[in-house]
Amino acid sequence: MAINQNIALRIFLILGLFFCAFFSEAQEEQELFTQYNKEDLKGPSPIRTFLSKFTVRFTTGYGRTTYKHDIDDNNLNLLQTPNQLYLTTETNAVPGSTISGIRDWLNDPVTDTITVGIDDDFFLNDTLDLAYKGHGLSVPLFFTLFYKHQRYRFGIGYGFEIHSIKELDPKNNTRFLNPYETNIGGTMFKRFYGMFGYEIHEYRDYTLVGELEFGSMNYGKKFNKSLLTKGIYINLGVTLERNMSEYFKLFVRPAYEFKGYTLTLPENGPEIKHNQNAFFLGIGASYSIPKLKRCPITRCHAQIDHQHSGIELRSRRHIFFKKQHPNYGENDPKLIKYKGKNKKKLNPY
Repeated sequence: MAINQNIALRIFLILGLFFCAFFSEAQEEQELFTQYNKEDLKGPSPIRTFLSKFTVRFTTGYGRTTYKHDIDDNNLNLLQTPNQLYLTTETNAVPGSTISGIRDWLNDPVTDTITVGIDDDFFLNDTLDLAYKGHGLSVPLFFTLFYKHQRYRFGIGYGFEIHSIKELDPKNNTRFLNPYETNIGGTMFKRFYGMFGYEIHEYRDYTLVGELEFGSMNYGKKFNKSLLTKGIYINLGVTLERNMSEYFKLFVRPAYEFKGYTLTLPENGPEIKHNQNAFFLGIGASYSIPKLKRCPITRCHAQIDHQHSGIELRSRRHIFFKKQHPNYGENDPKLIKYKGKNKKKLNPY
């Protein structure tokens, strides 16, 4: 009889604990899902609201840089050997004579003493239009942080440009002049820039933005910075964004860039101005910090902005590249029965 009483007491205690837990959980859920008026809700903090106006953007893609310059405006003559093109102020170079010539005059000019050979060609600047042009290829890696106010964007950025150029071709007199072989090969350009943008038009999930970037180039180790004078470059581009969600966007950005530099030849020599304009086709992604905190309740299936305990929260059901506040069926407009293998069926279930 005592054993039966102990069993009954244990059962009573277990039932008591179960009901206490049940009513406690029910009370907690009731508190979580209590409806509050809009003015009573606790919205995002001022700091989070401020940070949500910032966007981080990463850009890569393809670049094509055009090198152009004129030599005949600098009273410089040209000595052409089988392996090198030398600029010189000498006016007379016959086989067997020794002259002072400058090589690598695109990036790192060096003065050499050359003995003119029989197979070398000497050109005066008043007999030939000495000009060269060529193209360099680039892979940009740019990081931009900008602040958005209404339709305006203000930002700063830092980037790398993996750049390569092998040779320049003569602009004129190709029958007589050889291509100019550079010693650059591959190098790394760095840049720091400011950015201003304006959202021109929005259509459904697309945004068209006009942008202006301006800044300073830091040329790589292959360029002699002590002889190089540079200015501010200007980059004009149009960005077409695909709004994957409120916070995540993919984009394509064609742009044209105006820039150049001046190289002073050694021994107080003349200056050569090199135009270095470029076309870029950039692709990338951007991400903005969400204004609302993510819902902390793992079992919550709300798919729009909602509230718990008087606090506004965003949905936890969607990954960052899906719309965080979708209309009905907007994230998954196609039913499961029409996806994958099911779409091959005549009447899928």
